[in-house]
Amino acid sequence: MLDLSLAECMVTCSSVLLIVLLLTEILDWTQLFVWLENDYYPLAFSFGYAHQNGPHTWKDLYPDSSGSYQSPINIITRLAIVVQPSELLQWSNFNSGPLSMTITNDGHADLIFCNPVYLTTTLQINHVDNPYLDHIVSNLWRITCPGSKVYIPPFPLEWMFAPFDRNYYTYNGSFSQPPCSEIVTWIIQQEPIAISSSQ
Repeated sequence: MLDLSLAECMVTCSSVLLIVLLLTEILDWTQLFVWLENDYYPLAFSFGYAHQNGPHTWKDLYPDSSGSYQSPINIITRLAIVVQPSELLQWSNFNSGPLSMTITNDGHADLIFCNPVYLTTTLQINHVDNPYLDHIVSNLWRITCPGSKVYIPPFPLEWMFAPFDRNYYTYNGSFSQPPCSEIVTWIIQQEPIAISSSQ
């Protein structure tokens, strides 16, 4: 066998470990096996926003999209009705991180998946980077193709969203893309999330 001293063996093992660590930094291993976890199957008709598949065509395949409570809506603050809720909204585990988080590119919208909860966000361009968005922004390059998804390090939702305990809008509406089912209660913060132009 190899006749190595303890020091030579430790140097060799350390070198191998260093090479492995460097490779994990260089290669994005999650992209090598994306086909294993890819559950995206393109439909014969893929809705979109162009003339041939835009919102005016959705009613043919998605009857709910011609309903009376479609989202999104244009919220005009001066026309909003102020209602005092009987009790404040209660948030559970808002300050603790979920077990897992995934960013998915479905070809239509950016979604963050936290356990069984979907979040969609409204962003406002700012001059300063928002450090709370780093987990998301630093992984967007991994989901450039529709159907791709990437697991990101979980973080508490309070990093992105202030508690919705007061000063929010709410209305009954629909999903904002097909099937456009009118089963959604929207709760919207008055202030959008800040993001820099570099992010």
